[in-house]
Amino acid sequence: MGPGCGRGAGARRAALALSAGFGVGPLVAGVLAQWAPLPMELPYLAHVVLTVPVVAAVVGVPETRRAGAPRPGSRVHLPPRFRRVVAPMAPWAFGAPALSFAVQPAALGSRLAGFGLVYATLLTTVTLAVGVLVQSWARRLSPVTGARLGLAGLVAGVLVAAAAAGIGSPVLAVPASAVLGAAYGLLLVAGLLEVQQMAEPARLGGLTAVYYALTYVGFVLPVLLAALAGPVGYPVLLVGVAVLAALSLAVVAWAGRAPVELPARG
Repeated sequence: MGPGCGRGAGARRAALALSAGFGVGPLVAGVLAQWAPLPMELPYLAHVVLTVPVVAAVVGVPETRRAGAPRPGSRVHLPPRFRRVVAPMAPWAFGAPALSFAVQPAALGSRLAGFGLVYATLLTTVTLAVGVLVQSWARRLSPVTGARLGLAGLVAGVLVAAAAAGIGSPVLAVPASAVLGAAYGLLLVAGLLEVQQMAEPARLGGLTAVYYALTYVGFVLPVLLAALAGPVGYPVLLVGVAVLAALSLAVVAWAGRAPVELPARG
């Protein structure tokens, strides 16, 4: 970050860039796959073409690490607060959008009449648009407040999604996606801000990498739910997910009461 940037600017920009890519990419790919020729090939080709100039631009970016700067060890130290506050909420950051635009269309598949792909695109766009919009507000909150609100929103959104699956309502799934998108934006920013506060400058990259690795665990949720949906059904499974999210909320709310130990800033 530059000297004129406020605390948390790096986390905010990283979260916004990530969310914008997640939102625009599926929107374009979904429209191409639904209505353009070569539906199984063209969405991939479009992304490859867009990636080439980005790779060329990244090659010329100067290195930010000063020559001779000390390198942290290969092992990343996880502060106690990371294990108690960040780790319990991290998988839900990407679990929320995965539930929205991967699980909901699967739960409503019989009601979509051949428009499952474009419907999933709609839910993706709603989820990530709300996720981007809420991030500018989320950065004004304390990280633990953002985490609590995000997990509470997650519980509410999953329960609405369970109701939509139970009654077979594609319309009700849209507000569920909006709530889950807000949860996503709040949790992603809260986690990045927590990491930024607790990490020493030389170890910020490593701790951020661990945080992102945990967030991507959330994308396993649709696979697990799909495997269990046959004997159990999506409405019951989603209620179970809401219970797990509520337990995570209780853990984060309790552990987050402890003050943050700020690292030395050399």
